[in-house]
Amino acid sequence: MISAPRRPKIRTYRKLAFSLLVCTVVFVLLEAGLRLADIGAPVADADQLAGFSGRSPVFVQVTSEDGRCRMRTAERKLEWFNLQEFACEKSAETKRIFCLGGSTTYGRPYDDTTSFSGWLRALIAAGDRQTSAEVINAGGISYGSRRVLTVLREVVNYQPDLVVIYCGHNEFLERTTYADLASLPTPLLKITAFLDHVHPTIDAHRLLALEILRHPAAEQILPDLTVNESTIADATEKVMQSVDTAAHGRALRNLSKVLSWAGKYDEADRLAIQAMQILPDDSDALYQGGSAWFRQGNLEQAMAAYQRAADLAPDSAQAHFGLGLVHAELSDWPSAIRHYQKASALKPSFPDIEFNLGRAFELSGDYVSAARQYQLCLELNDRFAPAYNGMGTIAARQGDMPTAVKWFRRALAADPDDPNASMNLQQAADAMAR
Repeated sequence: MISAPRRPKIRTYRKLAFSLLVCTVVFVLLEAGLRLADIGAPVADADQLAGFSGRSPVFVQVTSEDGRCRMRTAERKLEWFNLQEFACEKSAETKRIFCLGGSTTYGRPYDDTTSFSGWLRALIAAGDRQTSAEVINAGGISYGSRRVLTVLREVVNYQPDLVVIYCGHNEFLERTTYADLASLPTPLLKITAFLDHVHPTIDAHRLLALEILRHPAAEQILPDLTVNESTIADATEKVMQSVDTAAHGRALRNLSKVLSWAGKYDEADRLAIQAMQILPDDSDALYQGGSAWFRQGNLEQAMAAYQRAADLAPDSAQAHFGLGLVHAELSDWPSAIRHYQKASALKPSFPDIEFNLGRAFELSGDYVSAARQYQLCLELNDRFAPAYNGMGTIAARQGDMPTAVKWFRRALAADPDDPNASMNLQQAADAMAR
């Protein structure tokens, strides 16, 4: 195994003639959603806990074509880290910045080019023509504070002038605490900030980079840096030129899913519509965009997006489900039933699909078929309150209020907070009392 170049041992707090910025970011939102969307999921590998021991460095020594000593991301680490390279010995005039952390530092949902490290490079290059600066992205996918600490112990050997640590959101993976960071010498713990995050957008990475450059530690090593509208515009042009448009669209699509699961519909809808415009031939993006239009009450646009999704992917259950929703909203029950049945055939035994099909049957007057669907829902999930409520509304429509009351009570037993069941139970009880 190739190890990092050895240097004379100097006590860490004396060796650090640079400032360390520690941004501890607390992740409290959507871990399950990210895993479902396969966003930021741990890379499948024989050794999921790689990086804890420090025996396998992130950077290894190589010799360039011109014979110079270089440090480069180890090949075996490229599943978790961006490819980065820098001189073994830093020149006296160079300012070297390392960025450490997890998948956000890595640049997810993209890569290094649009990460806050990439933005730092672009902003410094645009705003300080005099200083030679290196920004090295040492963010590892799924790395939490314990493994980040291991990376920190490595990179302090590479003559950094500034280290930015942005972590905390992978603690659920490592089940560790900040005790290791707390044990570092006092000079390493100058700043601790708390943020709540999901993998940021490109704009959010830019804002993070700007905040880092406003910090006194950054200002100290970059005294000639000017950050103004012109600087930001130049940096933005450079970063956006590196963006893979399709990858950008896919990232927006996936982020819109996560925000939708979190109930952040305004932002989810905005991103979904952007993704759909970037990926006009992506069935999943069209479905997300159609759902955004549907939530906003734009049924014509929703219908067009869902239909395009179904045309591109005839076997897409979600596209046909979306079409069913629009037709149901328009009270076109035959069309709604047809699309729900198609969705059910493509994705059998999915309670939401089966329930909506039952609801369409009920509102079209086919109570026998509706009851069959609701019973199927209860076979799939005996705590599915909407299906009990549906059985109750069928009984109520047929004038059988005692039976309706029984079903509504069962709905409330399954979900005491179900507002429809509570209201329907009260109305049925009132009807029986008259």
